[in-house]
Amino acid sequence: MHEPDRRPSPFATRAPWWAWPLLLPGPLLAWYEIVEGEAERSALASAFSPSATAWIALVGLSLAVVGESLVYGMLWSARGRRLPFATSVLVLLQLTLLDVLALALVESPPDAGPGRALACVLAGPRVAWGESGPGGMANAFGALGGLTLVRMAIWAWAQSEAVGRRWRDAAWMVASVWLVSHAALGVLAELARGRSVTS
Repeated sequence: MHEPDRRPSPFATRAPWWAWPLLLPGPLLAWYEIVEGEAERSALASAFSPSATAWIALVGLSLAVVGESLVYGMLWSARGRRLPFATSVLVLLQLTLLDVLALALVESPPDAGPGRALACVLAGPRVAWGESGPGGMANAFGALGGLTLVRMAIWAWAQSEAVGRRWRDAAWMVASVWLVSHAALGVLAELARGRSVTS
């Protein structure tokens, strides 16, 4: 039996003005701290100071979030629905906090035992690989863990609330975009290493 579409949620359609000053600083500060700390510990600071590197990373993060919002906006527009741009940007920024948590598990995983196994479940197999990783396709899909699945599920829920469609429709779209984008990243990584993706 066909399930009728729902009316979009008012909050999901237009976040209230007070949501921005409350919700915007958290993810930006978290990413600033994690990139600055990484720059202080590695060669990332060779060309720029750690603080400059962190600011550059924030610009990149903002562009990535805006780009992701535009992609989903176009996909929903092709299906005759409008995904509110500003609200989707705010939601995506909050969801990057899950990425921050996953990165923290990758950079400082438990040494061994159940703690390390749990970290692998949450942040994906990249926890077991260390910082370098095997590269290529493995790295592209190495982030697939519990935190990524939670991020995708919440993002799908937010989209379904904003456009008035079923969660499973939005979840199918989110999963498809994630798979295609990460497969493309894997192909590019393999080509950058001078290898054939079929070898």
